[in-house]
Amino acid sequence: MLRCMAADILVLKADPSAGIDLRQGLEAADYSVDLVVDKGVAAQLVGRHSYMAVLMDIPESGSTQRRTCAELRKRRRDVPILVLTQKGDERDEVEALDAGADDYLRTPCSREVLLARLRALTRRGTRSVDRLLRIGDLWLDPVHRRCGRGRRDITLTAREFAVLVQLARHPGKAVSKKVILDEVWDMTYRSNPAVVEWHICMLRRKIDAPFGVRSIETVRGFGYRLTTVDG
Repeated sequence: MLRCMAADILVLKADPSAGIDLRQGLEAADYSVDLVVDKGVAAQLVGRHSYMAVLMDIPESGSTQRRTCAELRKRRRDVPILVLTQKGDERDEVEALDAGADDYLRTPCSREVLLARLRALTRRGTRSVDRLLRIGDLWLDPVHRRCGRGRRDITLTAREFAVLVQLARHPGKAVSKKVILDEVWDMTYRSNPAVVEWHICMLRRKIDAPFGVRSIETVRGFGYRLTTVDG
């Protein structure tokens, strides 16, 4: 079963031992990492979670890399993809970029260079990621204040939408009532957690109940968690 909590970075690497080294290097730089060796699993995860970026390192033919990159892009068009390769030539680089990769890095390279490329990539992708938040089939457009499940739009009040955005920006992670109060309400309401509870109740009626799902979980004594469900 695919887990609900989304990491920062998805690493698709065919060599598990080398993948562990790469994951440890990224974690040392304070990134959380999902490491997979299977292209199909990677595609499923990309479709379910809003990763900051995908690092793809599969020592296969250029055509296989292109197909994999295209499949990831099909699942999530706004996720930045960095292709790592040990033997790619200029034509492979051009074809990978044309297939949907955002950057292409020949290895071995220093960890500093990799992290610099990753920072640049995530900076470029921030605008797109912020524009559309996805948690399973639930989506939010913070710019236009729209929300829905799949192809169905859901009408929310301004405060309901603001609360949901706070949860959606931390998928699978518990968000405290205090944080929600501080981010959504002014000083008048910040000592009244009941206002958060009421809006969570209304959100459940609108984004969960009509679709037969339970995506907003209560974390007793703390706050709430938005999880991935199949709508």
